[in-house]
Amino acid sequence: MRSHDALLVCAYDSPVSFPKFPLPDAIPLSKLRELEDALDPMRELVFYCRCPADKTSLERAREYLARGFQRCAVLAGGWSAWTGR
Repeated sequence: MRSHDALLVCAYDSPVSFPKFPLPDAIPLSKLRELEDALDPMRELVFYCRCPADKTSLERAREYLARGFQRCAVLAGGWSAWTGR
C-alpha cells in the first residue's frame, strides 16, 4: 500500500467471506459501503480478494472509481500473496 491512511477493503459482498480472508486493519466491503458518503474521494482504497488474477478486487476498484473515488488500487495477489497461502 502506498500510504498509511489507505483503507484496506475485502472485496467480497458476502459477510461470510471477510472472516475467512482477514488481513490486518482491513474492513469488510459492507463497512466501506456504510462509510463511503463520509469519506474523502481522495482517500486511497485498496481492495483485496482471493480470486485468480484479482478479479473481484478489480471489479470493486472499477466500481469505486465510477462512484468518484479517485485513488482505488488492487492488492496484487490479494489475500494469498499477503499470507503466503
